[in-house]
This record gives sequence, structure tokens and C-alpha cells, in this order.
Amino acid sequence: MSYYSSNDDISFVPLTNEQEEALVARFYAGDLAARDELISTHLKLVAKIALFINKGALPDADAISAGNYAFVVCLNKQTFDPSKSRLSNYIRTFIRGAVLEAIRKRPRGVTDEELFKKVHGNVELAVEPNLEERDFDRFRKQLVGMAMKEIPALEAKVIQLVAVQNMKFVEVGIVVNRTHSGAQKIYWRGIRRLQSYIRQHPSNPELS
Repeated sequence: MSYYSSNDDISFVPLTNEQEEALVARFYAGDLAARDELISTHLKLVAKIALFINKGALPDADAISAGNYAFVVCLNKQTFDPSKSRLSNYIRTFIRGAVLEAIRKRPRGVTDEELFKKVHGNVELAVEPNLEERDFDRFRKQLVGMAMKEIPALEAKVIQLVAVQNMKFVEVGIVVNRTHSGAQKIYWRGIRRLQSYIRQHPSNPELS
């Protein structure tokens, strides 16, 4: 699929309501040419949204490719209702979720310190105050990191998407193929597991 770079003219010229409704109706009736026209007329918008979300985290082509893929998948589901919103508004959440997921998957380790800073407000770190302040802070960060490795992978993934990538639950749901409420339940289930692990963990592990 063609894509646009940040150096191209990606000003978006929208279809009229009537044009959009007609193309959607034709596509839903089985006209794939109408689907292709919907795609081609929105490619510039997809690129614009993807580059705005990306902010240089990925190469432009990778971000736009992720956005294009999400747009096509979204369109093929045939869940868009032109009587309720414009397609340009409907696809934004899907594109944002896809680009953020691509950013999350780039080669990059999430440090114990980063996780600690993001999730410590939801996790009670109950330990005996028998460590020096510097070692105590390092222990808490290590403890969150260890706990994240012990909980189910899906829960750890959702916690990272919400806490580290600052994604909304509706966007997380798209990434992990769950509803908004389903993603929220997974997040809090993971947080409870972190709390349980930390309560059961020895209060003074050997610090590396």
C-alpha cells in the first residue's frame, strides 16, 4: 500500500457526507472498488494521524504502515455507521492504538525504574524500614520489576501499555483484542497480582 512521508503534502481533502455514505453502502453490498476508493481517499489522513502520534519514535514509513494496516482492518470489519459519525473521526482511535503498539514493540527494554515510577501509585510496597534510603529506593524499583516478570504476560503487557505508554483502555482493548471494560479488568487484575507478589516477597532481598 502506498504511503506518505513527512516531506509530502498530506493535506486531507474529505469526501462529502453523501459521497462517503454512498461508498460505504456500495462496499457493504460487496463492491470492493468502493472500499478501495474509501482507502485511497483517506490515505493522507491516515499518514497525518500516524505521524502526529509517532512524533519521530519510529521511521515515518513504519508508523504510516501501522496506521494503514489498522485502517484497512477497521474498514473490513464493516462496523462503521456513516449515519453516526464521519469515517475520518471513526478511524482515529484505531490508528492511534496501532501506532502506539508499534512503538511499544520497537527494540527497547522497560527498566525497573520506569515501571516503578509508573505503577507505584497503584501498588502498596510494604517493607521493613531497615534499609538505608538509597538502598530502599533501589529495592522498591527492583521489586516491581521482579513482580512484573511473575504475573501473566497479558496482564504485564496491559500494565505497560497503560502505565508506560499512557494508552487509554479503549486503545489497549484494540491492541489486545478486548473490549474497553475487558482491558480495564485485565489491568486491575494484574495490579492485584503485583500487590500480592510484593506482600509475599521477603522484605530485604539481596540487592545487586
